[in-house]
Amino acid sequence: MQIANDYQLSNGDIQVSGSFLRIMEPGDFLALAFLTAMIMSFQKPYFKFLPIAISFQLFAIIFVCQTRMNMLICVAVTMVWLLYKIPGLSKGVWAMLLLSLAILAILSIPVVDDILGFTSGDRVASYNVRLEEVNYYLDLVFKSPYFGIGFPPDNSAFFALLHGPFSQFSTHAYYLDDIGVLGSIVQFGLPFCLILLVLLISLVKQTISNPQFYVLGSALYLFLLLPTLSPFNPQRIFTLGMLISIIFCRMMKVPNNSQETEVDIPSLEKN
Repeated sequence: MQIANDYQLSNGDIQVSGSFLRIMEPGDFLALAFLTAMIMSFQKPYFKFLPIAISFQLFAIIFVCQTRMNMLICVAVTMVWLLYKIPGLSKGVWAMLLLSLAILAILSIPVVDDILGFTSGDRVASYNVRLEEVNYYLDLVFKSPYFGIGFPPDNSAFFALLHGPFSQFSTHAYYLDDIGVLGSIVQFGLPFCLILLVLLISLVKQTISNPQFYVLGSALYLFLLLPTLSPFNPQRIFTLGMLISIIFCRMMKVPNNSQETEVDIPSLEKN
């Protein structure tokens, strides 16, 4: 359990303080459970209490975990899920609707920011600290570009390296997990960039060749995770493994499209 994310230095000790209480650790697993439940809704038969499970997951993410990126992930997955639930759509119309959703998402960034308070409000410190973290860790990338900083022990000797210039002039500790894949690049260096490039290319190819909901929804989840939440932290690595398994392990039989000019989308067919 953690209270906000506000750290202060008092007599050489780090103390956690904040104005609101939230239990954020289960957020990643609840978001993955939400995605899994949405995927299960396309299977027949499915668990009859599935809507109740989905409602409980959303309630916990919004009111208990209060993790804003997981909220956005759930909203994005739901919008794509709604497209797949519309019967009788041609592939061209479906693609245009998907593109329109992407454009709408970009245009609604100021509205989302105003509602969730990324750059203003009680939790603006989270945004400001991330800007400081990006500047600090980018400097570390250029100082050690080939193999990164690795995994130094998180003790007093390496605290400044891992958490920034934490002193009486700085009231926040920096964390690699806060800056998504950039944090992983700091740890692993250029080899990780190559691995990330291969992963992204594979995700795009798989999504194009097999554009069913479980693939597109999982890929969308992963893409939204990467900018601000590291998928390689000790807890989230399990979520990453599950997402990759869902994306690359075919859950339903897909017709062979090698002789066709259009990609078949079985999930768009009327049930």
